[in-house]
Amino acid sequence: MNRIFILSPAYCGGKRSQLLSRPEAEFDLAQRLRSEDGVKLGELFSFLSGLYFRGKLAYSQAFARPPIGVPGAVIITPSRGLMMPADLVDLDRLQEFAAVEIGLSEERFREPLIDLG
Repeated sequence: MNRIFILSPAYCGGKRSQLLSRPEAEFDLAQRLRSEDGVKLGELFSFLSGLYFRGKLAYSQAFARPPIGVPGAVIITPSRGLMMPADLVDLDRLQEFAAVEIGLSEERFREPLIDLG
């Protein structure tokens, strides 16, 4: 039986995001986020939401059984739709994610569900 995972997004506007965004942040993840290459989305969201997202990502990697040519896991992003955990993102993308409110007040999340009904 095939199995893929669609992981909910991490909150990108909190204290951990602000810590990463500080120009004086010298730890590895912050430096790589500001670099040309950026960091993997799964790694970024794992940092932003800690054990919660890290656990979901590890579970999906262990138990995914996707059809050939289909990723085992994708991540819902606030502004870019579905992305793969290995997709690279930079500081500009994090700030773009942080600018979108995830919740019922955001039409881009609510409208597709209303249209189903």
